[in-house]
Amino acid sequence: MHKSREIHRATILLKSDKGLVDERIAEDTGCSRWTVERVRKRYCMEG
Repeated sequence: MHKSREIHRATILLKSDKGLVDERIAEDTGCSRWTVERVRKRYCMEG
């Protein structure tokens, strides 16, 4: 996996841990809400 993807996913998870909603995380990181949901779901399932 590319380092930039790892950093992007980590940023999403950190913002999620702070309690931000998916829409806000997507806006802050420049990705879609679907991407945020997918990253969070994958982390919950796979760690």
